[in-house]
Amino acid sequence: MYRKITFLLFLFSLQSFSQVGWMNSLEDAQKIAIATDRLILVDFWATWCGPCKKMEKESWSDEEVQKITQAYIPLKVDLDKRTPLARKFGVNAIPLVLIMDGNGEMIYKQLGYMDKSELSEILKEYAVSTNFVRTQSLNYYKHQDYSSGIRLAQKYIDYSQYLDEDIQFEFLELAGSYLRIGEKLLDKKQSNYNNMKEKVALMEIQIDLYLDKMHRVIKKLEKDFELSNMSRGNKLMYTYLNYCVSLSHKDNIEINKWKAELASIDKSGTYLKKSELFFD
Repeated sequence: MYRKITFLLFLFSLQSFSQVGWMNSLEDAQKIAIATDRLILVDFWATWCGPCKKMEKESWSDEEVQKITQAYIPLKVDLDKRTPLARKFGVNAIPLVLIMDGNGEMIYKQLGYMDKSELSEILKEYAVSTNFVRTQSLNYYKHQDYSSGIRLAQKYIDYSQYLDEDIQFEFLELAGSYLRIGEKLLDKKQSNYNNMKEKVALMEIQIDLYLDKMHRVIKKLEKDFELSNMSRGNKLMYTYLNYCVSLSHKDNIEINKWKAELASIDKSGTYLKKSELFFD
């Protein structure tokens, strides 16, 4: 529907390897992934798994697959060891390939045997640099609280607009996961509780907007938002969302109204640029 900017395939080297350099420590994989702006590629396997052995021989050993795998931090997990990662995702069938971010939140999963062509296609699709979210991702890794969770969610929402449409949905889902985590960590006793709850609600609407769920966006915006009590940040987001709705409806009167309102708050023009990117 809208033209998206596809990220450059993120490959550190084009040299072939006889084997993928699999790691076996999730903690180490996370640290390296965040530091090097890569996603984590997880292969769940077991010694007794015939399809896993076949995939190792025919797919993971393929030269093109090995080259593309260098765009990730590869992690191999033995299902029989019942690692916390396997329990977290309820893994009970293999082979299973997961793609996660540096904090261990799932972006994509594929169950079952994949030949080298299928595997190569998937790996190419998600081989993106996460430099855009590095600072917030590192902050969340160090301090998992409501603030770092919500900030990382917002960064992933913004990041999604630079990605190819084919994978945009998964990254918006990822943003939603962090938003839910951040919301759960909110404390009703904190002084900014109502402000943060309102912020979360507006960010949920932004995700719906980017998922092209316009009816849901409009319905949610019609709920009672007390503009007079809104923080500047929340009022900016609220105005931006209404501006985007007016643009989608091509209602010139509403467009001019909300654009003027947005310009009066958004002195840097950041949100006007976001709207241009969204509708480009």
